[in-house]
Amino acid sequence: MDRLLPSQAETLVAEARALEASDPEAAGARFAEALALDPELGPARVGLGRLALAAGRIEEAQAAVLELERRGFMEPEAEKLKAELVLKAQSEGASDVDSARARADADPADKTLRLRLAESLASAGRYDEALAIALDLVERDRKGTGEAARKLMVAVFQLLPDDSELAFEYRRRLSFAL
Repeated sequence: MDRLLPSQAETLVAEARALEASDPEAAGARFAEALALDPELGPARVGLGRLALAAGRIEEAQAAVLELERRGFMEPEAEKLKAELVLKAQSEGASDVDSARARADADPADKTLRLRLAESLASAGRYDEALAIALDLVERDRKGTGEAARKLMVAVFQLLPDDSELAFEYRRRLSFAL
């Protein structure tokens, strides 16, 4: 019977998830307590990574993802955290959408500026336009900016819901382009 019930660590993770939005500090304490009880509990490490990312502690979030990767597999929520980190890292050089669009429109032949625009759009949650620009870059410059654009597309796919029509369509189009 005990095997069917959640462990104390799993119960702490559930409590922490409920507190993430309202009291991140208390959630972090519960995630840490759960990890102390079960160091291999992925959802606790993912939770700590999410909290670190939300607080702007990128290195701490990256360390959580590295720990999760060392296990040899990643849960879907861990993959999503990793995608958020990739998107964050790619967009750090990107500026706001309007200025990125102005620079890209000023020199339409510059593929790097088009990539920066796609990154800015993705960071702003405008995934449809970001994926369209990224796919164009993959098709036109596969070995150059196309590789970074492909990685951007994969990160966006992981952020979108599993049943997303947008992700389905662009996954299909990306596979044809590759």
